[in-house]
Amino acid sequence: MKRQNLILNSIFVIATIFVFSNNIIFIETPEIFAKAHELGNIFSNLSLAYISSYIFYLVVVKYKEDKDKKNIYSTIYLRVKKLVDNGNCVVTLLKNYNHSKEEALLQNITKEDFLKLCKNSDSKEEWKRISFLLRLDNDLFKTTYGQMMYDFTISNCKEEIDKIFIFMPFLETELLKLINQVQESNHFKNFSSYSSFDDRGEDMFEYHLLMRKIEKYINTNYKKYLE
Repeated sequence: MKRQNLILNSIFVIATIFVFSNNIIFIETPEIFAKAHELGNIFSNLSLAYISSYIFYLVVVKYKEDKDKKNIYSTIYLRVKKLVDNGNCVVTLLKNYNHSKEEALLQNITKEDFLKLCKNSDSKEEWKRISFLLRLDNDLFKTTYGQMMYDFTISNCKEEIDKIFIFMPFLETELLKLINQVQESNHFKNFSSYSSFDDRGEDMFEYHLLMRKIEKYINTNYKKYLE
């Protein structure tokens, strides 16, 4: 698309220069060769036709394309951001378990520190972030950190990916590749609510790094459409 715009803009500049030169600068210049004046008028008329088409394209087509692109890309950004927020629960749930007060943990956590959090966290322990019980078929049950990890980083991410893929024709290939990497990651395919954080620590950290890549990509390429 950028290459196409460059070509269209270049032709417009050339056409404008030709019309200006033929009709103003060289209007009274003697012909260099026979029929040069007629030939110049032909190219000048073709250039004027292109300039008119270019202006029509900018006013009618390009404006609508940019408006539609802003609406669609801003929606894609919000959907992907929600995917990232859910995926990053591989860190935030462990942070909650360990009562960490590190504000920039999502941006700065190292593999070593992450694996320490996994080792110190029990996936079977009750999720202490909530104080109420959930009810299913009249039986009370308490949710665990493992279940919440699965719900946020797998189930919720699956739902968001399905919603993102509705916009498939508008997804850039790099973003599509990153989302496919999420689906093919070991954490996404193999983690269950009964998995041990310590056993799955490597996969979970790789998942988090993937979320970092996606967030960086959408902040660079999509966030601007929110403005």
